[in-house]
Amino acid sequence: MYYTSGKFFERWIDMNDLLSAERKTEIAQQARKLLIEHNEATLPIDPFSLAGKLGLEVRYGEMLGNSIGELKGSTIIIDERLKNDSPLSRCVLMHEIAHHQLQHGNANKNNAHTKAEIEANFFAIEALMPEPFVRKALEIYNSQKRETVFDSLEEYIMYMFNVTERKARQRLMGFNYAA
Repeated sequence: MYYTSGKFFERWIDMNDLLSAERKTEIAQQARKLLIEHNEATLPIDPFSLAGKLGLEVRYGEMLGNSIGELKGSTIIIDERLKNDSPLSRCVLMHEIAHHQLQHGNANKNNAHTKAEIEANFFAIEALMPEPFVRKALEIYNSQKRETVFDSLEEYIMYMFNVTERKARQRLMGFNYAA
């Protein structure tokens, strides 16, 4: 996972279009299958537990360049600045688990726009915010909109799934929701 400059949200639309509908379906199915196989069905999904179940070691260390996460064999290294269980560390970890599950190997990770990076981002979103759970969250939010303490749907999704605002917005795009 990489920091990118500029307007990532708008670029996500274009980058996401690089994946065919068939490939998106395949990736979503792989993400759901992973959660089912490892009994990850409570919110928020716990990528740290999932990594352990997959035999992946999670370490924190100094990262070079723009990288904030990396998969090296069966070890995932996350930037030490993200050492707490923050939404960003959870998203980075699931992104790296995605590389493992999608068997990307040593893809060119120096370019945030490679197909492998786009696929890993899509997988992470699908795994951290499974469609049935998001649909239920949307139903609850819409039925309680006037009584909620959240200022926006994005904020509610961020809270429910413990993800970053960027990931919440990207997920909501799949439900034809625009902020």
